[in-house]
Amino acid sequence: MDESLAWRRSRRPGSGERSRLSSSSPAGIAGKSHPTRNGASDGATPSDVGKSRPPPSVFLSARFGDGGAEKEVAWMRNKLEGKGVTVYPSEHPGNLDRNADIANGVQSCDLFVFFGQAHYGEDTGNPMCSYREFNYANDIQKPMAWLNMNDGKRPGSPVVRMGLQGCIYEKWHQDDAIIAWVLDKVQKARCEIAGSHGGSDKPPGIQQQVSYTYTMLPEYQ
Repeated sequence: MDESLAWRRSRRPGSGERSRLSSSSPAGIAGKSHPTRNGASDGATPSDVGKSRPPPSVFLSARFGDGGAEKEVAWMRNKLEGKGVTVYPSEHPGNLDRNADIANGVQSCDLFVFFGQAHYGEDTGNPMCSYREFNYANDIQKPMAWLNMNDGKRPGSPVVRMGLQGCIYEKWHQDDAIIAWVLDKVQKARCEIAGSHGGSDKPPGIQQQVSYTYTMLPEYQ
């Protein structure tokens, strides 16, 4: 039985990889803007001055149950949270509406990470399945990180296969290198799109583009 995870793009022309994914660079980020003479940040509006960016965040999407990636998700959650990354959806939702928790997590995260097994993205009819998570992330053009767990092949779902046009994957390997790869994708996602929601129906960071300079967080070094 498929259950949703209980644990938990200014776009730059010429980036190294195609579509949402780009080439690797140092992992780990903390965003800050440099003030100009008038007190505003480079490329920012006055309303941006003094605002700090939230911690980096990811949404971990996978199939659970028989043949699922529950253990791998739990391992990655633990590693990422240990580096100060917010992981969606909530590990212990408590009384939270799980549908709302998942939808808010997909919309709020910097990066949508999915564990691409052969059966990832199948529509099981469950309102909290990977099919719905992927569709929503793709619909709002959320930057994606594809962890290939299917011997280099795409998942079987036609909807997922269509949504992966141009995406470059990383084969799954459970070690610190895969964590560094995910952190690098988070950094690039945060560098590519920065700004405020501005009350539009677009996901956070799409309406207004702001230029930021990034420095390494000590825990990533």
